[in-house]
Amino acid sequence: MTTRKLKTRTCGWCNPTPVLMLHPLAQQTLHNCPPGSRVKNSLDGRLGMVYSSPERARASLALVPVMVEGSTRRELWATHTTRPLPRTEQFVALGGTKSAPAGYPLTPLDG
Repeated sequence: MTTRKLKTRTCGWCNPTPVLMLHPLAQQTLHNCPPGSRVKNSLDGRLGMVYSSPERARASLALVPVMVEGSTRRELWATHTTRPLPRTEQFVALGGTKSAPAGYPLTPLDG
């Protein structure tokens, strides 16, 4: 069995502290998906809305809590499979042009 070495981070006032670092892809997606943004799952094409900040599952994997559009489902999507939609498809509060229907995200897509 191999042991994983923790990366250390230092500052001028304290000793080096071991810190688990996220995979670069996971870090990149974390900053692109703030709560309230619309995202797309790259595996199956479903749309959703991020409703909270991401949580770490492992050192190389973070999960984004997403409300799936058109249903009452809440799921945790891996950050490397979650892509933010273009700014024009985001909600007005985030600089986009999309307005949410009444009762969103509980409103069915076809109704």
